[in-house]
Amino acid sequence: MSSSAMPAAPAAGLPRVLTPEALLQFALAIAIVGLSAGLAVANITLAYGFAFLATFVVTLMLPASTPFLLIFAFLFQNTFVAMTATEVDSSAAFDQMRGINIIMLGAVFVGFFMTGQFAGRLLSPKLRPWILANWVAIATVCAYVALGLALGNGRDALVYARGILTPLMLLQVGLVCGARFQTQLAPLVAVAAVLIITYGYCELLFELDFLKIFNGDRYLWLKMQDDMPRFVRQMNETGFVVRGLDDMMRVALFNISGSDNGAIQIFRLSGPNFHPISFGYALALSSTWLFANRIRWVALLTAPLLVFVGAKGATVLFLMFFLMALGVRLVPVRFAQLMLLFALGSYVTFVFVFGIKVGD
Repeated sequence: MSSSAMPAAPAAGLPRVLTPEALLQFALAIAIVGLSAGLAVANITLAYGFAFLATFVVTLMLPASTPFLLIFAFLFQNTFVAMTATEVDSSAAFDQMRGINIIMLGAVFVGFFMTGQFAGRLLSPKLRPWILANWVAIATVCAYVALGLALGNGRDALVYARGILTPLMLLQVGLVCGARFQTQLAPLVAVAAVLIITYGYCELLFELDFLKIFNGDRYLWLKMQDDMPRFVRQMNETGFVVRGLDDMMRVALFNISGSDNGAIQIFRLSGPNFHPISFGYALALSSTWLFANRIRWVALLTAPLLVFVGAKGATVLFLMFFLMALGVRLVPVRFAQLMLLFALGSYVTFVFVFGIKVGD
């Protein structure tokens, strides 16, 4: 979007990853996320303040580094939070600790706004409509949230606002960084992808024994307190009694509703962010994006993990990418696009019909 000709994607070899700039970005990300998680144990306000101020300073001084800083925060924040989980005694405090990455995103967005990075006159004409449309979407969401705060449930309004505004803000920051700073993310994302893939295989092979090393089992226990009514309902309906974390983490393959009886049971991987769906999309998006940037071996390592994550949407995204990549080489592009739309439409139709059938 930022230029008419996309430069050739660089190979993510080890020398390119171990540049001073790349090492600095990793060090900044680890320091800000790790220290914020540590401070949150003592005082959540202090942790939020540090996360915002530190990220804001990085945004002013090294704006090109902000995309990877945010990627790292959203991928690995909860691993750092898990390391402090033994010091947390309530699910409410635990939920507040998991908001650090949102504070960091807010700091980047505010920093970009204050320094005029979003100004249309500084961006390519091709990019301006996207930024304008994004501002309209953000304004619409904010107006709807204001209505929700005035007339409805304020907490629900804020929760949904965070879920909708987060990708919009990330999109705007990413577009500006790609257009203005020509940020080279491939080497850094390749290393991050290897880290989450390694984590996934450790979790797959050693399950709770791996998580116990850094208090991941305590993190899951705190996270699942809100799910207790569901487990009670499951006990009343099926007679199955959840005895511990191992039972909580075992689900039917691909977690299809109505398939519990006689279905293949797996230990569902939740990844370094301790959320199976998010982990699935992190694997699918990073591996397919790296594949498109000629770093293709990551996808081979990702495919087996997606089965044990059981995120249907992420798996469909992963498969459709490769079917489309193959299709445009075998048939005309427009025909491949029509086939992709037909396949996605068929999938959506199947999901609705199956969901209605099983009462999901």
